[in-house]
Parts: sequence; C-alpha cells; structure tokens
Amino acid sequence: MDIRKINYQASPDEIKQSSIPSALVDGNGIILWANDNFQKKYPDFKDKNLLSLFEIDINKIFKEKIFQEIQLNKTKDQFIRIIKVRFDSEQTGFFVEIIAQNSEAKSSFNEDLIKKLADGKDLREFCLSVLSKVSLNIKADNSFLVIFDNNQIHDLISYDNNQINLQELKKIISSNLLPLKKWFSINKNIYVSENDLKSIGYQINQFLESDFVFINPSYYENEIIAFTLFTRDNKFLTNSEVNILESHSNLLSIGINLILLKQKQKTIETQLTNAQKLETVGKLASGLAHDFNNLLASIFGSINLLKNKIADNPNALRLLDNIENCSVRARDLTKGILSFGKPQQQRKEIIFLDNVLDELLKVINQTFPKYIKINFAIGDSLYKILGNSTEIYQILLNLCVNAKEAISHEGTISIKAENFIVDDSNIYLVPFLNKGPYVKISVSDNGSGIEEENLTKIFEPYFSTKQKDIGSGLGLYVTSQLVKAMNGYIDVESKLNEGTTFRIYFPAVMLKEQKVISSKEKIIMLADDEEMLNDLLGDLLESNGFYVLKVNNTKEVFRILNEEIKVDLLIIDYNLPEITGLECVAKLRERGLNMPVILASGATSFNNDEILKAKINHTLQKPYEFDTILETIKRLLIS
Repeated sequence: MDIRKINYQASPDEIKQSSIPSALVDGNGIILWANDNFQKKYPDFKDKNLLSLFEIDINKIFKEKIFQEIQLNKTKDQFIRIIKVRFDSEQTGFFVEIIAQNSEAKSSFNEDLIKKLADGKDLREFCLSVLSKVSLNIKADNSFLVIFDNNQIHDLISYDNNQINLQELKKIISSNLLPLKKWFSINKNIYVSENDLKSIGYQINQFLESDFVFINPSYYENEIIAFTLFTRDNKFLTNSEVNILESHSNLLSIGINLILLKQKQKTIETQLTNAQKLETVGKLASGLAHDFNNLLASIFGSINLLKNKIADNPNALRLLDNIENCSVRARDLTKGILSFGKPQQQRKEIIFLDNVLDELLKVINQTFPKYIKINFAIGDSLYKILGNSTEIYQILLNLCVNAKEAISHEGTISIKAENFIVDDSNIYLVPFLNKGPYVKISVSDNGSGIEEENLTKIFEPYFSTKQKDIGSGLGLYVTSQLVKAMNGYIDVESKLNEGTTFRIYFPAVMLKEQKVISSKEKIIMLADDEEMLNDLLGDLLESNGFYVLKVNNTKEVFRILNEEIKVDLLIIDYNLPEITGLECVAKLRERGLNMPVILASGATSFNNDEILKAKINHTLQKPYEFDTILETIKRLLIS
C-alpha cells in the first residue's frame, strides 16, 4: 500500500513515525498496512480484519460519519479512532489509530467552548470562539463559517479578516450551494476545492484568491447546519488536524442548533405575550363595540322611521341616505374592532346585489380617471344571494381596480350582472358549477391583458406581475378566497394586449313565497336593557302592524310569560342584567314555552352547542338591518 496516495488526512512521514499505533484498512475492514508501533503491538495483524482483531464490524458501526471513536472491549483503558479516507479516485478505506484513554491525543480543546455555550452566549460569539480555535490549530490563512437555517444561509461569519466583502462571498456561496450539498450527500467528507474550472467551488477560490479552499460540513439529524471554509497553501491535512475539524464540526452541530432553538423559543414567547396583549385589548374592544352597536341600531331605526314620515321630501331623503351610508361604514368598522382580539366568523345575510352594485358605481365614477369609460349593466330582478355585503363590495372593487391599472390610456371597464341558471342545456359550458340558479357578475376591460402562462398563477398568494413596490400579489388571492367562502366560483379569460374578463358565479338564494299573515294578530316581546333601542325597534314593528311588549330585564320576561300572556315571538338581547338572554331562554324552554326566539348581541360570537340546546331559532348581530329583521320575523311566524 502506497500511503502517499491518501488524500487530505496526513503526511506519509507523520504516519510512519507516529508514536500512536496506526493502520490502513480497506472498505471491508482488512488491514492493508500498519506503522511500526502498530506492528509491535499487534505482530499478527497481516490479512486480519478489525472484526477479528478488535471485535469491531465497520459495516455496522460506520455509516455516515467520517470520524468515530469506539471504546475497546478487551482493554478498557484504550479506544480506537477510525477516520474515513480515500486511497485513490475509486477506492475508499479507513485510517485507524489505537489511543490510550489518558493520552493527550484525545482532543480537549472543546471544553472551554462547551462552557461558553452553557453560559448562554449568542450565536455569533459562540461561532467566533469555535472558529478562532480551529483557525489557530490548523494554521488557516482565512476562516469563515456559513450558518444555515431551514436550508437558507442564516449568517456568514469571518475570523480576523476585515478585507473580505462578506456580502459578495455570501452570494457566491449561495450560487454554489446546490452542487456542494449534492456532493456532501454522496461523500460525507471534507471537500477541497482547487483553483480549477472543474472544481465545484472554483468561484470561491477565485474570490478568495486561494489555490485550496477546504469546506467542512456540520450535520444535525442528517441536515447540513453549517459550512466551515478555510484557505491555505498546503492541500494535505495532518491526522491531528482532521481530529480537530471533526470535533469542531460536532460541536458546531450541537451549539448552532441549540442557540437557534433558543432564539426561536424567545420569538415564540414574544409572540405569545403579544397575542395575550391583543386578547386583552380585544376583550376591551368587544365591550366598547357592544355599546357602539346599540347606538348604531338606534340610528338605523331612527332613519327608517324618518324615511316613512318624510317620503315626499327628496332633499331630506338624500340627507338620510348619506347618514345611512355613513352608519353602514361605521357598522363595518365595528366588525373589524370585534375581530381585533379574536377571530370571528363573518355574518352571512341575504344580499340585495342591486344596492351593492349601485354603491360601487358611485365610488368608481368619482375616483377613477376620466379617460376610462365605465359601462354598467344590471339585469332586472337579480336573484338574492347569501353572503356579506362588505366582502362582496371588496371583491368587485378589487377587480375594478385591477381593470383600471391594466388600462394605461383611454379604455373601457364593463360591469355586468345577470341571473344565470345552470341546467342540462348549458352545464357543459360551466362544468365547475352545480345545476341551479346563480347571479353571474362580469368585470371586463380592454387593457394590457395577461400572458397565457400567468393565467393559472394569478390566484396564487404573492404572485404578481406588478413591480414589487406597487403590488403585494395578494389582491386576487384574497378575492378568490372570499368568493370561495361564499360557495361561489371565479374564472378569468384574457388575451395579451386585448383585455381581461373576470366572471364570478354566486349561488342564488330562492326564497319561498311567504304566506300573508295578519300582523295585528301577532304579539312580539322585546327584551333589551337599552331603552332607546327597545323603543325604536318597538316603533318600527308597530308601524308594520305588530303588537309589541317591551321589557328591560329577565324578571319582567318571566313575570309576563307566567301570567299566561301568549307571546308569538321573543326578541331578546344576550347581555341582560342578572342572567344572560341565552340562560333566560334555556329556563323558558324548561318550563315548556316553545315560542320562536331571536337572540341578539352587539359583540358576542355565539356558542353553537348552547344555541342548539336552548332551541334558539335565529341569531342576529347588532346593529339591526330592519329589512333583514322584518324578513326574519315574518319567516319565523309563518313556519
């Protein structure tokens, strides 16, 4: 065996003259060559393998590591050190040493670094400590440490070299990262990059102006967590240098992972603290929103009554419409406050799309450039849909804004809404829809259009064809998610430089034809501790022919119903003095009272199990939309 063919591990003279018994072993564990001290200690070594000599099976013990130390069973005061080596381009074997337990050959240079790690030093300080020790022990010209986190370069640290542009070096390492990692996944060894075009790290050599760049990986759970890079003129590493690098690599693996985990733990703790603060603020906001919603409910009720009294005064009606629109916006802001501390499911209601589309037309006519023409076509008697009016407004406004941005000069935006029924005659045109009635809304423009290759990506999060400082890439993603939440469907058709058309299909809600009821025969009880709100809602119901009983606490509810006054419907607020409206209804059900009940609240998100247990027929969020509550009352009284 010509030991001069061994790459990186040691110089030939050092191996021969070493006082440590050393040997070279092939891939099957057969001893091929031994130095004088090994021969003296084990004179019958020839043609024997490690299994017969030391009871060590390399195939079982040696898997992915390039270095191992194993306690010898026969002699407890000794251990065997095994290092993976390459004899030539094709053959791989092992370099073996027999080390006394108390020998200085077993490196102890890590002890002070482990102590530093235990003292909780930060990542950079710890890595610099390790890097300085290694750099001095292996006589490196330049030393660098690349730290990875989630397969991305987390940091690049240099030891005692202020002349190197670390940002540029980081870019070069990043560009060579994939081939380097592939090489390490196969070889599990130190890589020596030479100043040769054939070398993987040739660009690194060029940048560092070095003939040899050594790259030593550190693994944690089979993932590379760090690279140590160093340069020097001599290509070969001595045996002791390999030991130092192996120890350094293991220490880095443990240390970096531990410190990164501690950093992530601190981040999570901070996020948890912030979340607790938000929850506290959310509870406060929820209480304020409840009172605010009661005020808004009074405003809506007053507006409705005033409209009936001044129906022949168009100027006054215009002012009332303005007040109502502002109140709607205030109501939507209140919803945002309610969701601040805790997520809430958006309330779904019957939507009259004509109203939403009219408001959209007003906004875009006032805000869009005058060189853009707006075509608006709303079909007669549009079907009603189930959803949230604010979200529908957001969906349509997003599409209109995108259409506006696609038009650089003069152009046209067309908005069309129509009823659409999917049946056997046309389902082949829209196979993604179920049969039934829909409202179809189209937003078209004759702008720049979308490239065909991007059409399948535009609803993906963060995808955008706009400049990074202009668009977030979330507009169409959010739009598609809102449509999906309402069980709708959105598709797109576009040609480059010819324009784009978005089509949305919302499932229609087909309300059953209601029976005509005599409201004068029906008694409704209102239970709310807000007297002004109680009075307003009572006036609105009375103006529609209902007989109304008004109370402001649960004692009154029990007293009146115990006097055998028959109530056809109970509208009760969740937040009542003494016991909640929900608890009150539960007690009424226990007493056998089965009238329909509407539970209302300005802040609380209802518990479905409790709602079912109390047999609540319907829940309403304040402020009330009188048309909605009137439709609900009629439906409950008919059923």
